[in-house]
Amino acid sequence: MEFSGQKTKLFLFLLIILLPARSYSVNPEDLISSQINYAYANYLGTGIYTAADRDVQVYHLPFRYTIREVSPDTGGLRLRLPVTIGFIDFDLPDVIDPNLPSTFETLTFVPGIQYLHQVNDNWSLSPFIDFGIGHDFETKNNAYVYGAGINSLFVFKYESFNLEIYNEFLFAGNTTDINDVRNEFSRFQTGINFQFPLDFKAWGRDPAVSVYYLNYLYFNKLEFIRYLNDPIEVSVQNEVGVTFDTSPDMKLVGIPFSRIGLGYRFGNDIDVVRLVFGIPF
Repeated sequence: MEFSGQKTKLFLFLLIILLPARSYSVNPEDLISSQINYAYANYLGTGIYTAADRDVQVYHLPFRYTIREVSPDTGGLRLRLPVTIGFIDFDLPDVIDPNLPSTFETLTFVPGIQYLHQVNDNWSLSPFIDFGIGHDFETKNNAYVYGAGINSLFVFKYESFNLEIYNEFLFAGNTTDINDVRNEFSRFQTGINFQFPLDFKAWGRDPAVSVYYLNYLYFNKLEFIRYLNDPIEVSVQNEVGVTFDTSPDMKLVGIPFSRIGLGYRFGNDIDVVRLVFGIPF
């Protein structure tokens, strides 16, 4: 999602309505021992994460601002400005509850900068580095989140469909303002996406449907959810999904996005139903 002065209303609205979250009485020992795994939600994406009979809903808003477009002579520069919101055991009917903010649990903002390099007509490379902060309203604890990585995208255009092959290496970690303990993980992601055009018009646009597959390989196991008494360790996950695309792009609350769809992520006793905006990787 490109971020501009015309689109700050949605961003500010989300922050304003969610900040007055409920207060808790928390044992200091729980503060020290709690794992701030929610901080990694910035890299896990929007979805409903189900494990051990707990539902964690994560809403990832990938705002960004392009400083410089890619050209034949120079690479591009982009600011990454993602905001991630977390809810625990949140039900859809709660949307009409005037006390909605009381269910708000976590908020993270992990800005970064990304360099965009077009190697050739089909291949692009984009290294990035991030640093930000997350807040857990249950424990009233902060997590300082950092990450760095590089992604690669091959795009092959054929007569009847497009093929996209994506790879990303990510190293991420966090530390808290309670102790000096660090939690870190590294991940290699592989994705394949097939996009097929459709033979009709939708809202005056040319539609297409995409089918994709993703694999996530964690080199050191990630303790996935901090809201469980016995955290689940994740080493390998897979995801399959379908997205719907139009040309030119669709808009949501005035914000253009390229695709919308659903994905299902599974593996290591974690099940995720993921809402996808844009390219799924």
